[in-house]
Amino acid sequence: MLEIEITGVEIIEGGVEVFARAFNENGQIGFGPDGSVDIERFRVLNPETNVDDIDGDIFTVSPADDEVGIPESTYIEREDPEEAILRCVEHTLSVMKNKHGGGNIIAGKVGNTTTTVYPNAGATTAPVDALMRTTGANDPFSTVVARAGSNAYNTETNPALVRVFSTTTTDRYSRIDRCGFGFDTSAVGTDTISSATISFYINSKITGLGDCEVAIVSTNPASESAFVASDFNVANWGSTKFATNATLASITTGQYTDFALNASGIAYIDPDANTIFGVRSEWDRADSFGGTWASNTRSGIDTAFHADNGSNKPKLVIEHAAGGGATDNALAMCNF
Repeated sequence: MLEIEITGVEIIEGGVEVFARAFNENGQIGFGPDGSVDIERFRVLNPETNVDDIDGDIFTVSPADDEVGIPESTYIEREDPEEAILRCVEHTLSVMKNKHGGGNIIAGKVGNTTTTVYPNAGATTAPVDALMRTTGANDPFSTVVARAGSNAYNTETNPALVRVFSTTTTDRYSRIDRCGFGFDTSAVGTDTISSATISFYINSKITGLGDCEVAIVSTNPASESAFVASDFNVANWGSTKFATNATLASITTGQYTDFALNASGIAYIDPDANTIFGVRSEWDRADSFGGTWASNTRSGIDTAFHADNGSNKPKLVIEHAAGGGATDNALAMCNF
């Protein structure tokens, strides 16, 4: 049981700022490095306005992928900006590192800023996200890794995240999928980042070739406003891992999978501009197939929500040092 007490809400450029206390079954949560913070400031940039709701009136159709047998799906939502912000804060609380018991709380103390950012939908306003792939091959694995890109999909709602495809020829492969996700991290400015977590809402996975882990790396597209097929080219992708890989076995579909960034990942964040993260399978990153070849199948994340979905979009949560103020009068009490 998590209880969130909203003590202040402000509309800011590009989003909303929420001041809140939080409580769990053990009492109030203390924020900050020493647990002395009473009220945390949650800044949400480019916020979601929809929430999933089976009884909602907004219908998003993800087309079928007949090539791999994924049927058409319909995602149902309702427009509810207030609830969307509350759900965002709830998930943000789940990935924060600076959380403690309430013993050191100083009443009224406002602490560090926790900023949550989402990529932009569409393919014209930076920073965006996209799926990229190479297709049409019947080659050794390393040859496919190094192939030129075939396609980039900037406006899909529920495409793949990472995948590797085999052909019917022993030890030969046809296709690799990679993704890039851009976040406006300029709000960090001169602050010091203490933690950052990137999260993806994953809907389906497949292990026909074994457990190809998901890796977070750097990527460098030609434009942050629209990925293109040539951005797939391996020279545009880093190999340094920015977080512990997620195994397919560890991923629960129908919810967020969180990647806590390591020191390299935190250092990669640009505090004055956009930060573009890449997502590759570990086999792709290491340029080494680590599964068990099988004929005409695949492994990876078949579907995951991107920025063009109405809710449960990719998100980056950053904890960083900042001051601020808030009223001490609770405006709302929200139970989850």
